[in-house]
Amino acid sequence: MAIVDVVVVAEKGAPYCASCGGGRTLEDITHSLKRQLGQSFGDAVSCKFVDVREYQQAGGFTDARSQDVRLPLVLIGGKVRYRGLFSPTFIRRDVRELLERSGHSVSRDQARERSMRQWLYHAGSNWGTDRRPANR
Repeated sequence: MAIVDVVVVAEKGAPYCASCGGGRTLEDITHSLKRQLGQSFGDAVSCKFVDVREYQQAGGFTDARSQDVRLPLVLIGGKVRYRGLFSPTFIRRDVRELLERSGHSVSRDQARERSMRQWLYHAGSNWGTDRRPANR
């Protein structure tokens, strides 16, 4: 069972940022983040994408009017952490801090080593776009 849950709320199918995410959707990028969090923290973290319409129907905007909410919305540990910002670096940092507070031991070196392991093989230039080794 996960100790920390990460939920990314955004519009399904909409491209996130053509220059930053390679034209991928936030749903695709969240899937990459889920894989990275699993490599870094194992089963202690869960990560999922939720379409904004589903979130709204489930009553997710009870404390604010939905038109006032900037997307993407990132919830960590059940609390809104970021509005209008999606940063895998910030999310990993917050997850690590929550795990440490809950008594789960993940050393910074261990987490860094796990998260950087993919770069040894992929030599990527963008955190979520490279899926195979670079041809050099």
